[in-house]
This record gives sequence, structure tokens and C-alpha cells, in this order.
Amino acid sequence: MRYIHKNRDMIDSCFILLIIGAATGIVCTLNLNIQQIEQYSSVFVSTLVIPDDVVQYFIQQTLINGFLCSVIAFLGFSVLGIPLIQLAVFIKGFQTGFQASMFLLTYKTQGILGILMTLVPQILFDLAAVIVISIASIKLSGRLISMIHESNVQYTFMNLLSHLMSDLLISLSFVLISSFIKSTLGLILVRWFTQIV
Repeated sequence: MRYIHKNRDMIDSCFILLIIGAATGIVCTLNLNIQQIEQYSSVFVSTLVIPDDVVQYFIQQTLINGFLCSVIAFLGFSVLGIPLIQLAVFIKGFQTGFQASMFLLTYKTQGILGILMTLVPQILFDLAAVIVISIASIKLSGRLISMIHESNVQYTFMNLLSHLMSDLLISLSFVLISSFIKSTLGLILVRWFTQIV
């Protein structure tokens, strides 16, 4: 709770970027014709694909989302990191909104059930991981900028690095939890949804 209270403004800005990204993703699907919906639904509604090898799927999801968190953490070491990190958060929101909209376009009213059963459990911890590492990286980038412009700022590089690494470990633990949910509960929910539809 202290973390949320301490970083309230940054959490709010990340949620605003996610919401704007999701709204943009939804708006982008409004002008699609039937052929494009079928083409994109095979790509973006891929959460309904049940993999043959669950362990391989777990490893794949962990590596993809772990790599994203690592890239966001690395962007914190750049003075230009803040807009790039915000772009990454926006893109994650866009992806989520586009995927949710594709569920609705593909499955109509049953798509709402699909979103709740398959999409929400799978992206919940992914979004938490992206938000935690984004906040840490934006803080680091902002502190680097203040170190450049102000001579009286007393930040040690090791202190900044330790804060970023601890938040990266928290993000990676969220990624592991997310990958575990995707490869266990997520697959069960996908099976149930495909039987309902």
C-alpha cells in the first residue's frame, strides 16, 4: 500500500496511457471489414489457441514478457527513456484494447464472456509487471536528467541501480505468475470458453 501511495501520480499516468491505448485499439477495429476481422482475429485472438506443450508455452510467455520488462528497465538508463517507456505502456494498452475488440467482433455478445474468461486473467499480471517496471524506469530516467542539470542532486548510481533492480525482480515475478496462470488456469478457461461458444 505504501508503494501505491508513494507512486500514485505515476500509477495514474500509466493507467491513463493504458486506457488511451486501449481506446485507440478499439477505435482502430471500428473501420475493419469482414475479411480484415477474420485475418486479424486469427492473429490477435490467439489467446484461444491451446498449445500442445504447456511447458514450452510457459517458457515462451515468460521470455517474451520478461524481455519486454528488461527493455523497459534498460530504457530507464537513457535520458530519452521517459517518452519511450510511455510509448511501451501505450502500446501494451493498444494491444489489450485491440484484442478485446477483436473478441467482440469475432464472438459478438459472447465475446464479453471471452474477454472476462480468457483475456482478463491472462493480462492482469502482465499489466502489473509493465506498470511496476515503467514507474521504476521513469524514476531512474528522471533522476538521471536531474543529475545532469543540477549539480547539488545527491544520487549515487548504485542506489539508483538497486532500486531499479528490485523493481525489475518484482516485475519478473509478476511475469512468472502471469505465465503460470496462462499455462494452467488460462488454458482451462480457454477450453471452457471454446465449449460454450
